Amino acid sequence: MAFWKGRVNNNGNGHQPQNNELRGVSANLFKSFIGSNYLSIPSAFAHAGWALGSGAFVVVAASTLYSIETLVYVKTVLQDAPIKAPGKPVLLVANIANMNVDNGDKDKDLTYADVGKQLFGNAGAFSVNAALVITQAGFCVLYVIFVSQTMEDIRIPLTLNKTTWALALAPVFFILTLYRNVKVLAPASAVANVFILLGFFVVLEEEVRHVREQGFSQEIEANRPQGLGVFLGVVTSAFEGIGTVLPIANSIPRQERETVFPPMLRSAVVSVSVLLGGFGLLGYCVHGSGTTSPVTHSLDNDAPALVLLKGLMVVGVILTFPLQIYPVTTILDEMILGVCCDTGSTNSTSGSGKRLSNVTTIDMKPSWVRSTFMPMYSWQGVLRICLVALITFIGCVTENFGAFAGLVGSVGASALSFIFPILFSFKLAYLRENPIPAFKVFIHVSVLILGVVGGGVGAVLSLRELIQQNPNK
Repeated sequence: MAFWKGRVNNNGNGHQPQNNELRGVSANLFKSFIGSNYLSIPSAFAHAGWALGSGAFVVVAASTLYSIETLVYVKTVLQDAPIKAPGKPVLLVANIANMNVDNGDKDKDLTYADVGKQLFGNAGAFSVNAALVITQAGFCVLYVIFVSQTMEDIRIPLTLNKTTWALALAPVFFILTLYRNVKVLAPASAVANVFILLGFFVVLEEEVRHVREQGFSQEIEANRPQGLGVFLGVVTSAFEGIGTVLPIANSIPRQERETVFPPMLRSAVVSVSVLLGGFGLLGYCVHGSGTTSPVTHSLDNDAPALVLLKGLMVVGVILTFPLQIYPVTTILDEMILGVCCDTGSTNSTSGSGKRLSNVTTIDMKPSWVRSTFMPMYSWQGVLRICLVALITFIGCVTENFGAFAGLVGSVGASALSFIFPILFSFKLAYLRENPIPAFKVFIHVSVLILGVVGGGVGAVLSLRELIQQNPNK
C-alpha cells in the first residue's frame, strides 16, 4: 500500500540528503521500535502458544505498519492543505526523536496531536495526549519494575528487596525529570541504546547456546486462545515507535521525505518484527512454561558475565527514563499548569517555571545548572515529585511485569497504533469528500476492530493477571 505514489512534490529542488543524516534517521527509526519491552515478548508467546502467537504476531506487525503509513499519509495531506480547527494552538508534544530534529521550518511540521486537533478539534488533541501520557508513563512504571526486580535478583552489592530498591532509586528518577530539554541527554541516550541492544543480543545468544546444548523445552504449547488478549497487549506495547514516527519523519527535509521515508519505515518495521518475533518465539521454546517476564530473570545469576550484563541493562533503562517521561511532563505542564515545554529560555511563561510563591529569591546555583534543570521549588517541580511518587508506588505494588506491559499496550498503545490512525483517515476522507477504496475500507475496519476488541479484551485479561499478582508471567 503506497500512500505516497502519485503525489506532487511541491518543494523539490534537487537536493539529496546526506548519507550520514539518513543513516542517523534510519537508526533512530529502528531504535524507536525496540525498548526494554522486548523482554516481555517470550512471556507473551507463553500466553498464546508458539503457533497462535506466531500468527498473531504477524497480524500485529502488519497492522502496525499499515497504521503508521496511514497516519503519515493523513499528516502529509493535512500538512499540504491544513484544516482550520477552533481553539488555542495544540501543544507541540516533544518526544524521544525530537533530540535529533533541528530547529527552523521543521518545527512547523505537524505532530500526532496536531493531526488530531485538525480533524477532531480539542477532543482529538486531548485523546492523543492522554494516550501518550498513559503509554509513556506506563513504560516508566515498567522501568521501575525491571530495575528494582533485577537489582533484587542479582543481589549485589546489597541484599535489598524490590520495594526498597524502587524507593531508593526514586530520587534518581525525580532528578532525571528536571531536565529542561532532552536534547542535552543525547549522549546518555546513545549509551542507553548500546546497553539495551547489547542485552537483546546477549540474551538471544544465551538462548541459542541453550538450544545447541539442551534442545527446546518439552513444556511448550501450540495454541492457548485464552491468553491471546494479553499477547496482543504485550506485543503492541513492544512496538513502541508510533509515538516517535512523525518527529522522526519531520527530521527529513520535506522535499525528500516522500521518497526517502516510506522504504526506510518499511525496512525498520520488517527488521524489528523479525528480531522481536524471533526473540520471543525462541525464548518461549527454550524456557517453556517456566518463561519469566522479563526474560532476563531466566538467566543464570551465577555467571559473572550475565550479572554484569544485567547491571548494564539497569543503567541503560535508568538513562532512558528521562526520555520516556519527558513527553508526559510536557503534556501535564500544559494541561495542569498552563506552562509550555521548558527549553531553558527565560521568558515569562517557561523560563524558570511557575514559582511556589511571589517571594523574590537569589539563585546561587551556577548558570549551567539553571539552564539545564528547572527549579525544584516550582509548581513544575511539585508536579514531577507527585508523578515520580505515583510511578514508584505503582512499580512497588506491581509484581507482574508482563501483565502490566499488556495493560499498557491494550489501553494506550492500541489507541495510538490502531484506533486513532484509522479514525483520522476516515474523518479526512469524509471532510475531503474523497471516498476510500473498498479494499482499504475492509483493511481499515479490520485494524480498527483489532485495536478496539483486542485492546479491550487484553486490558481485562491483563488486569485480571495483575490482581492475581503472578510474577512469572
